[in-house]
Amino acid sequence: MDRRASKGSCVAVTLKLTNSIMTITAIATFIYSAWIVAVSLRDNQTVTLSWFLWACIGTGGIFGFVAFIGNAGATTRLHCLLSSYIFFLFLLICLEGLLTADICLNKDWYKDFPPDPTGRFDAFVRFVDSKKENFRKLGYFIASSQVISFLLALVLRSSRPPKPRLDFEDEEVIITKLPLLNPENHYSGLPPYAVGQPYPHYYYAAASYARTLGYPDRDETNKGKNMAVTTKTMPRDY
Repeated sequence: MDRRASKGSCVAVTLKLTNSIMTITAIATFIYSAWIVAVSLRDNQTVTLSWFLWACIGTGGIFGFVAFIGNAGATTRLHCLLSSYIFFLFLLICLEGLLTADICLNKDWYKDFPPDPTGRFDAFVRFVDSKKENFRKLGYFIASSQVISFLLALVLRSSRPPKPRLDFEDEEVIITKLPLLNPENHYSGLPPYAVGQPYPHYYYAAASYARTLGYPDRDETNKGKNMAVTTKTMPRDY
């Protein structure tokens, strides 16, 4: 059980590290969106809410939401959080794969997007083309981290410790095993019966026949409060 718990903790720490890459990506996307708004205010004294700006904000929000669920699932190891993280991350990977395939296989891919009146989308495309190798490595790095996070989440979800069963059958098994596990608590060591003649001096009052046989007698001095014992010699017949 300890080995399984240590394995789950290592997987959880690794998942947090790979999931932090999506967190950094979300923060970078929000910073770029804020920069677009700042440039628009500087040039036009107003903010033009184009589809490209909303796309950047939405991309940052999706990345941040998925990263938050992944971090919470790796910390708490709850079944619902890990399952939600696996589902949303799978959809995100599929969407990124479709966009990448459209860009790589279609030469006129930019025509699939609506025109941007602010020109920020065209400026972003030119900047990416000028740094094509760097952005390609960055894309591979982000995609590989997402795939690794997806696999680690599957492993962590399967390595969760089993929930304790509290049904009626298990309670009966536990109750029946208690005397075997700790028998001294259920066996006092005294037999249920005594062997030999009883001694009336263990009782508060001796029987009338015991006085004739020479057993110890009791004299009541304080009406039952304090008992004084007078011992008589017992005849021994061998």
